[in-house]
Amino acid sequence: SPAASSLPETARLRGGPSFGILSIAVSPTARGSGVADDLMSAAESAAIMRGFELMNLTVNPDNRRAIRFYERLGWERVEGGEGWTGRMIKRIGDPAGPGGGSF
Repeated sequence: SPAASSLPETARLRGGPSFGILSIAVSPTARGSGVADDLMSAAESAAIMRGFELMNLTVNPDNRRAIRFYERLGWERVEGGEGWTGRMIKRIGDPAGPGGGSF
């Protein structure tokens, strides 16, 4: 697929689709309470239960707080031809662990 061809080789799944996070938002009064961690954990669990091994999202490259949050949760930046545009991936559900298995 065109989307998969723009990912680095290590981010491609052999024939497998990616579970996308369209949007996540937490009220400013709830920040720091763990609710964002809970939301992302629930999304990851849903993706794993459905058989996905890769998740993707796009974050505004200027949103440093969100980028730190995603990276703390194991998300990786996907570099493109024009540099980093905010695209991130996370490998999930692989019994071989990080960097192993079918990736």
